[in-house]
Amino acid sequence: MDQRIQKSIKLVQKKYKVDVLALGEVYKRNNYKEWKKISKNWDQGENYFSNADINVYVHPVIEHAGSALPKRVK
Repeated sequence: MDQRIQKSIKLVQKKYKVDVLALGEVYKRNNYKEWKKISKNWDQGENYFSNADINVYVHPVIEHAGSALPKRVK
């Protein structure tokens, strides 16, 4: 799961160079003073987004066992 998400982020960073995942909003909430300095160049200009090292850590929690698919009707 980690690898799939990481691969998707890298694709968006390198190919499209636009923060479609709104990671800048997360950065803004957690580091507002720093965000104010870089916000104009986040995904344009110097494009810090494309050059950022983004690490993903996934900790899935299974709440219900079984299939999410509907049962077959006989």
